[in-house]
Amino acid sequence: MTSETAVCPAHIHTVRVYYEDTDAGGVVYHTNYLAFCERARTEWLRSLGYSQHALLREDIGFAVRDLSCRFFAPAHLDDLLEIHSRIASHSRARMVFEQTIWRGDKKLFAATVTVFCLNMQTRGPMAFAPDFLSLLTSETSAST
Repeated sequence: MTSETAVCPAHIHTVRVYYEDTDAGGVVYHTNYLAFCERARTEWLRSLGYSQHALLREDIGFAVRDLSCRFFAPAHLDDLLEIHSRIASHSRARMVFEQTIWRGDKKLFAATVTVFCLNMQTRGPMAFAPDFLSLLTSETSAST
């Protein structure tokens, strides 16, 4: 499998920090950064014309294979955050996302997330559908 490398423009998803996202001190609980990133990947997919619901009806899902993250500064109650997501690389069945969370011009969090395509019937990995792979390739090559 060859890997395509991207210099894609980031997809940006905005979220407001709610009380439920924070601990007793009004600081975002650490696992919620991962939830914000998950939502941003879903919205990226939706922006390309794919809904998770429609994909699941076709027995197609996505699963996280690998994740690394780093915290730089905390987010707080009522902060408006931007989650920047871009494809760093992809293959026939895998995408590597680079995601960062910003409050204004301050980077709060960064993650690299490897996601693979999953056949929901067999629960095993599968290649992306040709149209999705073509879209990934065109998104990747359009910005290089």
